[in-house]
Amino acid sequence: MLYSGDAHSVCDATSVNRRIGQLEEGRHSDQDRGNAIPGRYKDGRGGIDLERVRGDRLRARQQVISAMLQRLRALWRD
Repeated sequence: MLYSGDAHSVCDATSVNRRIGQLEEGRHSDQDRGNAIPGRYKDGRGGIDLERVRGDRLRARQQVISAMLQRLRALWRD
């Protein structure tokens, strides 16, 4: 059984306040989703240009694979 004195020492009020403050900070940044989307991905109608997003993701994947292959080749030569 946990006594109230023990419970108070385990759950420090300042740590709880810090957690609540961090959650509130996260909420404020998440409320304004319009600024989270980079301008290059916005289309003229206020939406997201999905084709451009897909193209950028594909190029990023290709660059990662190319970099991995270059590193493997370098390790193989050594």
